[in-house]
Amino acid sequence: LGFLGWVLQSDEDAAAFTTAVGLGLEASAELMFWTFTFLAVCRPGGLAHKHFEWKEQNRTLVRRWLIPTLAVALPGEFSHQLVAESGNDTAYVSLGRLLDIILILLWLAVLNRIFNPRNGVTAETVAEKRDHWLTRFRYVWYPALLAAPIALLVLVLLGYQYTGESLGVGVAVTLYLIVVGLLLHDFALRWLAVTQRRMAWRKAREELKAELASRAAGASGAGDDGRQVKLDEPAIDLETIDAQTRHLLRVSIGVVVLVPLWLTWSDVLPALGILTNIELWEHTADIDGQTVVQAVTLADLAIAIGIGALIVVAARNVPGLLEIVVLQRLPLDAGLRYAISSIAQYVIVGIGIVFTFNAVGVGWSEVQWLAAALSVGLGFGLQEVFANFVSGLIILFERPVRVGDTVTVGNLTGTVSRIRIRATTITDWDNKEIVVPNKTFITGEITNWTLSDPIVRVVMKVGIAYGSDTELAHRIMEETAKANPKVLNRPAPNVYFMGLGDSSLDFEVRVYVSTIDDWLPVMHEFHMEIVKALEKHGIQIPFPQRDIHVRSVQPISATESGTRQQPETVEAAFGAQAVKQS
Repeated sequence: LGFLGWVLQSDEDAAAFTTAVGLGLEASAELMFWTFTFLAVCRPGGLAHKHFEWKEQNRTLVRRWLIPTLAVALPGEFSHQLVAESGNDTAYVSLGRLLDIILILLWLAVLNRIFNPRNGVTAETVAEKRDHWLTRFRYVWYPALLAAPIALLVLVLLGYQYTGESLGVGVAVTLYLIVVGLLLHDFALRWLAVTQRRMAWRKAREELKAELASRAAGASGAGDDGRQVKLDEPAIDLETIDAQTRHLLRVSIGVVVLVPLWLTWSDVLPALGILTNIELWEHTADIDGQTVVQAVTLADLAIAIGIGALIVVAARNVPGLLEIVVLQRLPLDAGLRYAISSIAQYVIVGIGIVFTFNAVGVGWSEVQWLAAALSVGLGFGLQEVFANFVSGLIILFERPVRVGDTVTVGNLTGTVSRIRIRATTITDWDNKEIVVPNKTFITGEITNWTLSDPIVRVVMKVGIAYGSDTELAHRIMEETAKANPKVLNRPAPNVYFMGLGDSSLDFEVRVYVSTIDDWLPVMHEFHMEIVKALEKHGIQIPFPQRDIHVRSVQPISATESGTRQQPETVEAAFGAQAVKQS
């Protein structure tokens, strides 16, 4: 129908009636396209059912009302276009006004039935979700939705037929854009759900692979597999990524819908362009080598504020979108992905600042002298802040520490949880967050336990009593270490006889674990097992021994001790046998 209508009204020599029929066919084709598209989306087994998960009640309601609405609206729209383009003013005023009234009443009835808060598509949300915006503002959006066709009906009845039709076109375009925005939103959410599920599946597969590799390393001697899986990397926070991406998608779709809406209504309502007539200040600009004075209007200021708001939203939510769209498809570790996301945020903020200032006429030529002065002043006054900022950039590019690494800075040991512009946050073993300036990581000495290899060595000291069988003790300690599933076989555990102590024969057990998280569990399990094994074979773990030699004891007289009589010798006090044993 659209092609036929285009053919009929494209000929310049065609009669007015032929052109009117062509325009009517084009309008009817547009109406049919949108209606049949939405019906196809809502059909059983269609997009709304299988992918968007719209409720069956709502889909049935839409189908039930759209089909009879199309049966009435299609001939009405065709007849209205035919009358409006026929050139007969009498027919346009009489029959055209009647057709306008019929179409507006039909429109009002459809909106009232579909969006009624009590029995429409929003009824369940209004009834169950008290905190939802549809529930809280139902007395605002529902009357406003019905007010548009009622206002158009009043204008047509009062004789302002052309004005009513012009506004009706704008309202119709608005509804089309809202439907398109709704479909784009649900398409994006469906894509996000599928991508998130794929990421969760890949994450679970990597965790399973790491677990199998760890078991193989502890049981069969394939310890090299433990080196291939770096368990120190932070896991992908799917909930955070999901929230960031959803927010960014909503904002993007809102911009996609609002920009055409503004362009549509700015032509219909010239009053919306009043912002361009209010001048705030003037600035000079170089255009084609000539200096031109340009005015900055209230509309330019509004655009600058809008750009700033979009940049803030983009900078906060771009990590989630980057993770889903790009980074999770590349063979990158978590630390590098975090660095790329952080740098992308800085770039977005920098670009946003440039565009925001350009929107209000503040270019680089106007602020370069101010930037130079501020750079010198801030360089002296805030040199530590600038040093930490540059150090943060070096950390992100050079990556001596990464998010998820276990580091030791001075007396502090913990896991790097965040890397920001000025400082890096380390979470210690007590779950306390310590903020360390970035300069410390560049100019100071740090220990990174997991920079290139997460495998660490655990050293445990064991002492046995003098007179024990050292070869048997050596074998027991070695077997106990190898039996622990968390201990790697490559590098192999080692047991060394380190020396003859004051009270014991000192041994040292050295084992390797695949991650620093296994350090304390391995020490605990080894000490528990070695005590049982040594006791089982009759090998004692001695107490510290001291020999005391009593040369002489000065007798204590009765006068010094009051009425009690004190023994004159140690033997008399404790007994000869006790002194001998001591």
